Amino acid sequence: MENKKELEEKKAMFLEVLEQYKKDDTLFINYLESMKKISEWMKQQ
Repeated sequence: MENKKELEEKKAMFLEVLEQYKKDDTLFINYLESMKKISEWMKQQ
């Protein structure tokens, strides 16, 4: 049962973050941009 509780907490955290992104699109766009840069950087390594 412990795992289920942990999963619920992670889900709640994720949904909370999602709500923040809905309020502020630029946050989400910045996040996507940084992910793109990281993946490009990883390819160059």
